[in-house]
Amino acid sequence: MALRPAAGTHRLELVSEAWETFSQHPFTGGGLGCFFAFGKTMIHNSALMCLAELGIVGFTAFCGMVWWWWWQAWRLCWLGPAQARGLNIALLSAHTAMLMLSVGIEALYQRHWWMTLALIGAARALWLRATPPTIAERPVSRTGGELHAWQTVNTSYRG
Repeated sequence: MALRPAAGTHRLELVSEAWETFSQHPFTGGGLGCFFAFGKTMIHNSALMCLAELGIVGFTAFCGMVWWWWWQAWRLCWLGPAQARGLNIALLSAHTAMLMLSVGIEALYQRHWWMTLALIGAARALWLRATPPTIAERPVSRTGGELHAWQTVNTSYRG
């Protein structure tokens, strides 16, 4: 941006146009792809793009998605297996970095973020699969038959 001041000025113009679009249609936004329809380029800010094109509804969904994946990665770091803690911290860091990057570029179109989310999901699935069920999730025998080894009392916490 320092070498191309016109690009920085152009991005600031896009930000003001995005706010204008959002102010005209605050609840549902101007519609997906409304900037391309008017011959403009992409807004280089993921959250602002959601506000302008999808309104409060889309922005809430975007924030919910980002928060849910961040929360799952954080849980993996501190509640997941100790031997995978380094990898889980790296995934949490990558997700946070992509969120910060989304302020300057449209990160929803970047494969890096989706790959990071897929890896967090895979790590979460492996952790949940390896963790025995908690007491609340354990099936109860209605016939009073004998308990199997996997039905023994477990006090582990899965969140």
